[in-house]
Amino acid sequence: MTSNYWEARDSEVFRQGLNAGYKQGYRHGLEDGHKQGWNAADAAAESHAEHAARLFYTMEAGESWHRQAAKSAHDAISVVAARETQRRGGARA
Repeated sequence: MTSNYWEARDSEVFRQGLNAGYKQGYRHGLEDGHKQGWNAADAAAESHAEHAARLFYTMEAGESWHRQAAKSAHDAISVVAARETQRRGGARA
């Protein structure tokens, strides 16, 4: 009995009696796809963090509420990035 969609899909591919080379290629394709997805997510998070940092550091001294809002956004992005890193085991693909 499979526990999720991905296991069901994998077992269906393997059940069809495909050759070992194809199965290995299929597995490598899945792994590469996941790595590319994580790399794209990392790049987007870094872009957002850079934008928030730019906002924070370029605000004029008199506009404290702007600086505070930008700092809050930067902190929130840092928390989300830390959670994602922890969830993935602390290693980047």
